[in-house]
Amino acid sequence: VFDGQAIYNALKDSKFTVNVHIDGLAASMASVIAMAGDTVTVNEGALMMIHNPHSFAIGDSAEMRRQADLLDKVKDQLITAYENKTALTRDEIASLMDAETWMDAEEAVAKGFADEVTTEQPAIAALWSTDQLPAGFIKSPKVSARLSAFAKEKDMPITEDNAPEVQQEPTRVVATIAELEAIKGADDKFVLAQLKRGATLAEAKDAMSESLYAQVEALQQQVADMQASKPAEAPKPESPAAPVEPKSVGVKPIEAKNVGAQEAPPSWQTTYYAELKKAIDAGEDAVAAGIRIRRENPNLFAA
Repeated sequence: VFDGQAIYNALKDSKFTVNVHIDGLAASMASVIAMAGDTVTVNEGALMMIHNPHSFAIGDSAEMRRQADLLDKVKDQLITAYENKTALTRDEIASLMDAETWMDAEEAVAKGFADEVTTEQPAIAALWSTDQLPAGFIKSPKVSARLSAFAKEKDMPITEDNAPEVQQEPTRVVATIAELEAIKGADDKFVLAQLKRGATLAEAKDAMSESLYAQVEALQQQVADMQASKPAEAPKPESPAAPVEPKSVGVKPIEAKNVGAQEAPPSWQTTYYAELKKAIDAGEDAVAAGIRIRRENPNLFAA
């Protein structure tokens, strides 16, 4: 919306004469940009559509209300652009936007959104049927019969009956919070990241698989490092000879005392490898054990 508004303002502020020619379809923000023309010409086979701005929000009720207030402000700006071109009142324009109004060339001129209809450069070949209109619109215009008649009148060889089939991309459905939370291994950080990027359920599952695969690779490397760094068993030392008793009479040997000395706490690597070895000795898979230990002891790796 805001990029389109900037284009509209730039054209309105231009010192040159702006002539707008609609060959096929001017829908949504394109219809607003068209209003910047000093003259607006619509091809006989073209369409124009106006509707309310829409958006989405994630948050509490206050955030939803802020988003709704923003949409109302944006709608007022769009109504002003239409009002400057047409002779319609703001209420009339608002009603047309609420209904998502589709107009052919004659209707656009009748309502003041365009100045004239032209038969030059017919655009019928750009629209075989209403099924091929851009995705996301609530309504579809009932103009198929009119366009077919127009094609026959202009002696065009291709009509809706023999038009080539156009492959459409499936509608993108963003995963819901409940679907993301149901993915095995998903935490709040993962769910929020997928919501921010607007991931589908399939994309979110792929992201989780990639994350788990990266963890598995890291654990496999840790196991390999642990096995490589495991010290070889040193040979048992021979029993030392019995100490010789001092000959000095009445003299006792002084025993050294390490007063106040404390053993340093084991490092996280020592603790981790000890737990991992214990699990492996118990018959647990090394990779699975590593993942379990990391999840059960998150503070172990905080440092």
